[in-house]
Amino acid sequence: GLAEALAHCDASVEIDSSFCGRGPVCGGAAAGAFCDVHSSYGLLHVKRNDVGAAIWHLNASLGCVYTSYKAYTTLLAVYDHLHRAAPANATLYEDMASTQAAIGGRSDLNAAGLYREAARLHLRAGSPRRAIAALAAAPRGDRDGVAACFIGYWEGKAILEEATSGRDAPRRRLRAYRQALEAFRSVGACDSHPATAEAAEAEAEQLEQALGSLLLPGSGSRSGSQSGHVCSGRP
Repeated sequence: GLAEALAHCDASVEIDSSFCGRGPVCGGAAAGAFCDVHSSYGLLHVKRNDVGAAIWHLNASLGCVYTSYKAYTTLLAVYDHLHRAAPANATLYEDMASTQAAIGGRSDLNAAGLYREAARLHLRAGSPRRAIAALAAAPRGDRDGVAACFIGYWEGKAILEEATSGRDAPRRRLRAYRQALEAFRSVGACDSHPATAEAAEAEAEQLEQALGSLLLPGSGSRSGSQSGHVCSGRP
């Protein structure tokens, strides 16, 4: 049964302690030596309906030529099933992004787009901190800088949402506004996504005006009582 199969996987791990276990996706010799074990663990966890463990182990086996195809097709089937059940599940988009990030290379741009969508869904659900965490995991090193365009925009939106939805002290909120401004400014020209660049620029201009007002003498009470969004533009 499943328990016996898992015991065999555990036994193979005990033979060599270099197995990288739960943690960052394995790389180097450990990944090559244990891709079969990761694949087996992943497939067993699918049968046990332990989706989180299955995704992690299957991701870890993607870098091995012997297991990559089976791992990827299994992950696609899992994601298709989960998406049909809950198409607006932000965590699902983070999981799908983690698979693209594990593949790396040109798939990094796909990962960034999925993390961005996860952040958008987290924001829609009123969870800006989870949106910020999703964006922090997104790769931004694509050749044309496309990922940095939309990641920077949504990072600014998430920071701003977090700042205006909580009850932080005025100084802390002011710091968050500056961080949001920096994120919007990081978008730059973004030739590949001009609409995003324009939206980010509009957000930055409104935020600069708001910050100027908050920093005027005698405006401390305004920074403390700010409760709505400073900016409201959309890409």
